[in-house]
Amino acid sequence: MCDVFALITVLLVAALSAHTIRRRKRGALPYPPTPPGQFFFGNLRDIQHKTLRYRYDELAKTYGEIFHLSALGQHIVVLNTEEAAYELFTRRSAIYSDRPQLALVDLMGWDISVAFMKYGERWRSHRRLFQQVLNPRVVADFQQIQTENINKYLGRLLNDPDHFSEQLEILLGSIIMKIVYGYEIPEDGKDETFTATLKAVQNLANATLPGSWLVNSFPILRFLPEWFPGCGFRTFARETREVVDMIVDGPYERAKSRASSDAPCLVTLLEDSIAAGGHRNITESYSKEVCAVAYGSTSETTTAVIDIFYLAMRQNPDIQDKAYREIMQVVGSERLPCLSDRAALPYVEAVYREVTRWMPPVPFSLPHGSIEDDVYKDYFIPKGAFASKSLASTARVTMLNNEEKYPSPRRFMPERFLTAEGRFNGGDIDSILSFGFGRRICVGRHLADTTVWLLFACVLATFRIGKPKNGVLDGIDKLEDIDNAFLHTLVAHTVPFRCSLRSRSLEAAEIIRQLND
Repeated sequence: MCDVFALITVLLVAALSAHTIRRRKRGALPYPPTPPGQFFFGNLRDIQHKTLRYRYDELAKTYGEIFHLSALGQHIVVLNTEEAAYELFTRRSAIYSDRPQLALVDLMGWDISVAFMKYGERWRSHRRLFQQVLNPRVVADFQQIQTENINKYLGRLLNDPDHFSEQLEILLGSIIMKIVYGYEIPEDGKDETFTATLKAVQNLANATLPGSWLVNSFPILRFLPEWFPGCGFRTFARETREVVDMIVDGPYERAKSRASSDAPCLVTLLEDSIAAGGHRNITESYSKEVCAVAYGSTSETTTAVIDIFYLAMRQNPDIQDKAYREIMQVVGSERLPCLSDRAALPYVEAVYREVTRWMPPVPFSLPHGSIEDDVYKDYFIPKGAFASKSLASTARVTMLNNEEKYPSPRRFMPERFLTAEGRFNGGDIDSILSFGFGRRICVGRHLADTTVWLLFACVLATFRIGKPKNGVLDGIDKLEDIDNAFLHTLVAHTVPFRCSLRSRSLEAAEIIRQLND
């Protein structure tokens, strides 16, 4: 009895001590700078702002590298420098690797995505599977699939250059479906699985846009019936879940049935690993989820960054001409660039890195949740706060538009990633901020990186990108207007714009035709 009493006493003293320490810690240190809020609602208007990117830009100009928002008991910390994001998300990743629970994402069935999972064993299991099937060594084995589909895309550009953007979904879908499930979609994109997956991924992007869905801020709303006024999100979620359920099971089972006759794909790699006992506690349901998520982990942002490339090249013909000259000097005119040429094409690499800096395809990261109290630069960050890096395009103090690190940040200038001697100095792909930080870095980054670089190099080698020849203006013809070219969505898709694409030479056009015969 005495032992029990002593144990209870120790536990009570420990709990009281922890509470006292936390209060003292909080009492001595302030939260990061916080904009004035409304009574009771706090900064809810800032969090729910329809043009969140611009609102965060304004706040960053006022409050600097880190600021704090609070609404209805939720704390949000926004980071605006690479140094702050690296310190918290990478060096302190053991603390900042959780995720907020987005009610709408769960209702839609997209809680299967490793990007949205809470930090825990299920997340670790899924991430291990992704690291197995999308690591650099495995991705290198799929280079032929990337090359063949990019060649087909170039052929479509040659015949129908006006629809360069619309063709991207088919290009990326063809690559991913072949790698993941081992089958090819028709060149017109009319494939049930591809169409369904595309819809589910687009709905996911809409569901995660900060400030767009009240149910994400007030999860209790998820329990209201679908017929209740204002519950249109329930219909949206139900319809999306039906699609998600279909793409998780159907393509995987069909790939298994073809496994004996077709070339290896992610499904066969995972099935072989399960059969060999390569992973404990890994079930086929986990494998199905990983395969379904693989498309979404690369497609949405990859499409956005390629559109940004076309826009940047349209605005900067001198830069694409310089990249073309480098390709001709290194590769020549008798073949197309390949991934083995990458190290010898520093200017093309710099163009690629500048595209991701100039207009990052994901202006905001998904929030990183803190699992314990922390202190950063004498600011108190409470347990349960969600920290988000801001890559917003218009704030000069935000990461990729910091004038101290990137002089004239709104100018498209690949030379900022080159030494005075012309050597590339931008670091490896993990330094590309759009891929994220720490344990939450994009699991599909190696596949996305090689696909995007190879496409850029091949397009630069074979086509010249310009403004429409007929003189029709689309509102983004001047660099000063560039911020009007992007939609207010989680992924920075461009508004529709036009380009004039013509082949660089008769030889380039003939190479494309021969590759597609």
